Amino acid sequence: MGVFDRVVLTIFALSNALLSALLLAVLLGWTAPLLYLGSYLQEPRDQWLLGSLAAIMLAVSSRFLYYGMRRPRQRRSLVHEGPLGETTISLGAVESLVAKVVRQLRGVREIRPRVHLLDGNVHVFIRAVVGSDVCVPEWSEEVQRTVRNQVRTIVGVDVAQVRVLVSNISSEPRRGRLE
Repeated sequence: MGVFDRVVLTIFALSNALLSALLLAVLLGWTAPLLYLGSYLQEPRDQWLLGSLAAIMLAVSSRFLYYGMRRPRQRRSLVHEGPLGETTISLGAVESLVAKVVRQLRGVREIRPRVHLLDGNVHVFIRAVVGSDVCVPEWSEEVQRTVRNQVRTIVGVDVAQVRVLVSNISSEPRRGRLE
C-alpha cells in the first residue's frame, strides 16, 4: 500500500470513527445532531455537498474492499540465508540462468523458461523448440538434469520440478550470430 492510500485510509478511518461516535450519541438521546442535519438538508446546495461526500466515501470504501479481498501477489524472489546474512535472488534472474544453460545444449532452437515458487519450492517450466536431429526423451532428461544441477550450483537452491514442453520440432538449421 502506497503513501497516498495510507493517508486516505487514515482520513477514512477517522471520519468513520467520528460518524460512529455521533451515531452512538444520537442513539443515547442527544438530538441536536439530528436537528442540525434536518435543517442542513433543506438547501439543495447542501444536499449536493452531502451527496458528493457520500459518493466519495462509497468510492473509498469500494477501493479498500477491493484491496482487502484480492489475492496477494506471488512472491517473485528467493531468499537464501547464509552465515553472513541473506541474499535475495529474483526469479527473473533464475529464468535468465535457465535460458542460458538450456541454450548451450545441442539442438535448441528457441527457449522460454518460467520459474515459479509453489509452497516454498522452486518449479521450472521450459517451453522449447528443438531441431529435428534431437531425440526428445533423451534431450528432455538432459535439460532436466542440467537445469537442476546448474541452479543448485549457482543459486544455491534445489529445484523441486523441471517440466519440459517441446512445442515444435524445427527442421530449419540454427542460425548463428551475424558479426
